[in-house]
Amino acid sequence: MSRDYKERLWFALSLVYAIIRVLGASAFLEKYGLNIVLFAIVEIVSSSLLAVASAHVVRNVVGGPDDQTITIRGGATKYRRRVGRIRRWGALVVICFAAPDVYAYVATDHLPPALIGLLLLALLVSAVSSAILIARRIREARAESLPIAKSKL
Repeated sequence: MSRDYKERLWFALSLVYAIIRVLGASAFLEKYGLNIVLFAIVEIVSSSLLAVASAHVVRNVVGGPDDQTITIRGGATKYRRRVGRIRRWGALVVICFAAPDVYAYVATDHLPPALIGLLLLALLVSAVSSAILIARRIREARAESLPIAKSKL
């Protein structure tokens, strides 16, 4: 599979996950004052941006054949530019990841402690699974970009 195909698939899966979260919020949080339409907008926009930003993080961590380090005046300039891009895209990943949950918490009237615990658990599980998926995508992309060693027979 090409990298572009994987990124489009990641984007589509992120949107499916966002729809599932909207349905869950509708079932459990609407009775506590959550505006489902606004939550859906926040969830879908942030999930879309999250998918794009995480793909950019992976691309910049992995690099590519044209991304060789160039040393100019004692510094690796391309590497520094990549680190800066990783930080910016990574910050967007964190913001987009937390935005729907922060909105849901702020927009509700009063949530019972058990429901807050459930939301925090869901946030933790989502964060861990997202980190694992991004790490896996980085490993796969690195494996694809490595030259295959030819063995001598």
